[in-house]
Amino acid sequence: SQIIKQAQKNNCKIISYGFGEPTVFYEYMDDIIQEGQGIKNIVITNGFIEKDAMRQIAAKTKAVMFDIRSMTEEFYEKICNGKLEPILSAIKTAHNSGTLIEIRMTLIPELHNSFYDIRKIISFILTSLDSNVPLHFIAFNDNAKELAEHARKIAIDAGMNYVYADNIDSDD
Repeated sequence: SQIIKQAQKNNCKIISYGFGEPTVFYEYMDDIIQEGQGIKNIVITNGFIEKDAMRQIAAKTKAVMFDIRSMTEEFYEKICNGKLEPILSAIKTAHNSGTLIEIRMTLIPELHNSFYDIRKIISFILTSLDSNVPLHFIAFNDNAKELAEHARKIAIDAGMNYVYADNIDSDD
């Protein structure tokens, strides 16, 4: 494919599939992965994917980054016209395959000030995955910086080992 030729020409070691939803073009992504033997692949996804397809992706990629918007079914039903449980299942599937996974949650003050979602994602990671799964709290805007810093502290205090408050200038 043209992508593999460009990657090889430019001596790229990694191809990252994101900025959109790569599972929408799963078959094309799979073709690129097959053709580009020796090139590592990273997928950034919202996790709306069937278990079998997630297993296949996880087996062929170096890492999968999952974007979690909320930990409530209501949010996914109203805003995303979907369900939360299949996303959590996809995360578990990728993790159980041995592929490196990371999770990120963009914090929006109007949605996350109660810390419900923050505590739920931390609990999910600690009970269903493990404390070494990296968790990124992304400040949606300047008003969310303090929220992200507080979320990071909650996660570390709960026993998580790799927690980041991104888009924030901090010495930690």
